[in-house]
Amino acid sequence: MKILLTFFTFYLISDKLNVYKVSGFSGGRLMIKCEHPQYKTKPKYICKESDGCSERKSPGVQDEWMENGDVSLYDDTRAGVLMVFFRELKAADAGTYRCGVKESDYTERFIELQLSVKHDAKYPKRVTESVYLGEEVIITCQIPEKHKVHFCKEDDNHICQNISSSKVTEMSGSSERNEERVVTVSISNVSVRDAGVYWCGAETRDTDLTFISLNTQIQLNLISNAEFNNLLDSLDFTQHVNVPTHSRGHTLDLLITNSTSITNLSVHDLGVSDHKAITLELPTLFPISKPSRKICFRNLKNINPVTLTTDLCHLFAANPLSVTNSVDLYNSSLSSLLDRHAPVKSRNVTFTCSAPWYTKELRLQKRTGRVLERRFKDSGLAVHKLAGTSEGLQQVPR
Repeated sequence: MKILLTFFTFYLISDKLNVYKVSGFSGGRLMIKCEHPQYKTKPKYICKESDGCSERKSPGVQDEWMENGDVSLYDDTRAGVLMVFFRELKAADAGTYRCGVKESDYTERFIELQLSVKHDAKYPKRVTESVYLGEEVIITCQIPEKHKVHFCKEDDNHICQNISSSKVTEMSGSSERNEERVVTVSISNVSVRDAGVYWCGAETRDTDLTFISLNTQIQLNLISNAEFNNLLDSLDFTQHVNVPTHSRGHTLDLLITNSTSITNLSVHDLGVSDHKAITLELPTLFPISKPSRKICFRNLKNINPVTLTTDLCHLFAANPLSVTNSVDLYNSSLSSLLDRHAPVKSRNVTFTCSAPWYTKELRLQKRTGRVLERRFKDSGLAVHKLAGTSEGLQQVPR
């Protein structure tokens, strides 16, 4: 019997797409994005050619940041991008890398990266900025000429994440030398969540690759008046002005409300003061008509005693009458005299409700305090003076 043995040898076919030069500063941060849009869900990796790509670093999971040694990796299946983040670039990281995707068990495609690590005494640059809550902070950083500025915030895993474009504004940059330019970035309406570590650097974009070299670290600290903020919170108040209102960039003019909704609040520099004008819109209700009542009264204080006495004397000058007739005459005559000297007047009055904080207890304490004050003015005794103080009023029975 003859036995035929057949051996098959399988080779992994690798297809190099492009070669790119990537650079960063020692001690800085470096983000590399390898794009494979046609292989969104295929497993992706990065490896160093100096060790024969024997150690392939891959996230292991998709759509989630994972640490692998000194780098963090993220396999974005929505865009087909492998993001590689060097948390602290070192000289040993320099070399040639493959950033690839495995198409099948036998084929793969990769981008070759030639990473160089620069040594510069001024990079990475570390600065500290302090700002008040609600104000604006302006940060400057230097990046190579003709590069796009990249500004990001470091999260708890030391990965620099993008920031909302509505929060950050890139201002115009100016060239200091031919190879560098200064870029100004502002963060508006600073809140508690904005405190932390930021990085600024240059972004380079190509067909299959984007790399971001972060060379400036910014530590943003908040200056807050904790006592004032705690007071507002305890009263359930809200401070609405969150932009500088003074020419020196501070928020000195405040608008504090409880539950009133404020709309279209804006700050205007009228040029007539170092403080800016605040305009806003707030809902208002038409005043509700208050209940009114007609009252009648006599002004008894205006009665002339002499004239009244004379009229009273003439009242009983007539001949004596019976008791019944005398009583009727007495009542009618007195009423007639009263109408003559103090006629009845009428007036419509409006009644308003007391303030909600003005309770019965406060009204009683106020009345008692006035009585004690008058008593002290009449007697001048120390005991009456003590009774009229706040300590004495607290002992008033309720």
